[in-house]
Amino acid sequence: AVMDGLQARLEAAAIVKKPGAAKQVEGSVSFNVSSAQSLLRRSQLEIHHWKEVDLDEKRKGWEASTLEVANAQEGSSTSRKALAESTKAFRKLDDTEKLAGWGALLKGYQGEIDSLTKRSKGAELAFLNVFKALREVPNPVSLMTSLSDEVESVLSLKTAYDKASKELAEYKEEFQSLKNQDVTIRRL
Repeated sequence: AVMDGLQARLEAAAIVKKPGAAKQVEGSVSFNVSSAQSLLRRSQLEIHHWKEVDLDEKRKGWEASTLEVANAQEGSSTSRKALAESTKAFRKLDDTEKLAGWGALLKGYQGEIDSLTKRSKGAELAFLNVFKALREVPNPVSLMTSLSDEVESVLSLKTAYDKASKELAEYKEEFQSLKNQDVTIRRL
């Protein structure tokens, strides 16, 4: 459905023509020139989209974000353990000490919440950046499938061409042999 929509947009923009009739080559092997031209235009358009994404450059940024996320996860794990230990120690205190230590424990929880919020915002921003980069780029699977099919067709044509060329060479050789025989017969 996505590729049909892309095909319709390309046809509407006169970038791609509707597929035409197939030409027969060597019996059962067929090659649709219009389809091949359409496929070429589609591939050029998708290549253009992927060049705009600049995936290699984006990967560098994503690697940096990944390192930040990994470091934040590690720091969060460490601070959670420290907060859990503080909470256990707080529970063991008597009531008067709990009143005095309540503020420090609350600040620890607030700090952890702030840290998690910062991590969440960073992860959301990283996701949105990836989404924005890939949102307008067409899925290459359909194109790759079409290109694969076209390559198979071209390979079939190449095989048929090689076979026909070999037969033609054999016929030329046989014809030359027959000419030589004809010349020999006339001399006799």
